[in-house]
Amino acid sequence: MNYGIPALAVLLALGGCTLPSNVALKHIDTLRQDQEICLRTNAGYFNGKDGDPSELGKNIAAACRDQTDTLSAYAVPHISTDEAERFRADAAHRAAAYVTDARNRG
Repeated sequence: MNYGIPALAVLLALGGCTLPSNVALKHIDTLRQDQEICLRTNAGYFNGKDGDPSELGKNIAAACRDQTDTLSAYAVPHISTDEAERFRADAAHRAAAYVTDARNRG
C-alpha cells in the first residue's frame, strides 16, 4: 500500500517522539488507517458525481480533515503550517485517486 508520505520522513519525524519506536509506528499506522477509512468512505459518496476528481478529492479531504490533522500532529511533533498543508495535500491526492479508481471500476 502506498501511503503517499515516505516512510523515512515519518521515521525521521519520530526522532522527537518520546514513545518507543514500535509503539509510535503502530499508533501512526492506526491513525493512517482511520484517515484511509474516512477518505474511502467519503470517496464512495462522491462516486456518482460528475466533476474533476482532483476537485472532488479536495472536498473529500476536507471532510476528513480531523483525521488528517490528528495524524500529522502525531507524526510530526511541533508541525509547521507548511508540513501540515503537505499532509492535507497528500490526503486530497489520495482521495482523488479513489474517485478515479471507482469511476474506472464502475
